[in-house]
Amino acid sequence: MKKLLITITTVFFLLVGFSNAASAAEHTYKVKNGDTLWSISKKNQITVQQLKSWNNLKSDMIKPNQVLKMATPAAAQAKPPAPAVKAASYKEITVKATAYTASCKN
Repeated sequence: MKKLLITITTVFFLLVGFSNAASAAEHTYKVKNGDTLWSISKKNQITVQQLKSWNNLKSDMIKPNQVLKMATPAAAQAKPPAPAVKAASYKEITVKATAYTASCKN
């Protein structure tokens, strides 16, 4: 009975330990050569500002093999803010189309 209890307890702790490790691995990214904060943010559908905030980055410099956190627990459920769209200013013009052409032989 004691062996069974010890075995069950050991299996339980191993399962809990591995599930937490897998969970942590899902929310990190290992920087590769040529990566930029912008390219990483686009791949993961987050903003550069979120990426910098989660990793306490003061500049845009990252290095190969650097491990970045992809989300904090509360922020993982929040969607990134929609990009601000600047209202375009349009000017209306009126033109008159004619049938004249320089290459017509009549």
